Amino acid sequence: MALRQSDGAQLMMTDKRSDDTVSPYGHYRPAPGQRALLSISRHLPTWEPTYRLALSLQKPLLASMTGPLDVETFGAKIRFHPWQNVCERRALLTPERFDPHERAALRAALPEGGTFVDLGANVGLYTVEMAGLVGPGGRVVSVEPQKRIFNRLAFNCRSNGFDHVRLHNIGVSDEAGELNLYENAENCGEATMAIPDKMAGACSVVPVRPLLDILRDDGVTTVDALKIDIEGHEDRAMAPFMKGAEETLLPKVIVAENSIHHWSIDWLALAADRDYRIVRQDRRNLILQRG
Repeated sequence: MALRQSDGAQLMMTDKRSDDTVSPYGHYRPAPGQRALLSISRHLPTWEPTYRLALSLQKPLLASMTGPLDVETFGAKIRFHPWQNVCERRALLTPERFDPHERAALRAALPEGGTFVDLGANVGLYTVEMAGLVGPGGRVVSVEPQKRIFNRLAFNCRSNGFDHVRLHNIGVSDEAGELNLYENAENCGEATMAIPDKMAGACSVVPVRPLLDILRDDGVTTVDALKIDIEGHEDRAMAPFMKGAEETLLPKVIVAENSIHHWSIDWLALAADRDYRIVRQDRRNLILQRG
């Protein structure tokens, strides 16, 4: 089984973990052996024993990679840099197991021409799927504070021609200003403004704004669905939104990271006051529905 990536990709990369957001999508197409591994891992049944088998294919796939991989996923063109980013590894190897309940709830709430808000967008796995769903007549507001990850998010949106996605390289909080962003050396998806004690990576200062300010500046008057995953800072972002949002800005469905043990503000109680109820909860996420 030939696992070596295409020679063109090898020439472009001096460090296989380097980000390339310049070469056009398709430059890093998987080699035949890589395609075979992905085909196996992506088509296994979703029950637990086969999931472990899919995860066992991660090591040979990553070892074979001389650069990122360009692989269509969730109906969109995505460039995967799976090192140090757990969500990219999950979506690359087992997309059907990547937050299936959460994504289904958001899809059900989003009509063609609707509006989706993605807070803590990472490289855009949710953003690009929902942008394709709402279509060019819809709108997506996508927020990601990490500069490197934001560049990859922007690349994935450009690769799909998503001109209706509004990108913000900032964080979301309860007031405008700046906050420390603590990176995770092992998983960039766990960068946080809330829980630095578990971080082993660098710290940077990032601008932050309230969600209502971001939406108003973008001219957003209605929101159909919202996802927020900002590693324990959800309460600071969502509490003022729940207190001050007009009725039309309140989404039908909210998917939120379950960081309840890190929250100092009970934004879920504020959400309940706005007619939200939790319809699904697990160790990773909450799904809230209005009405």
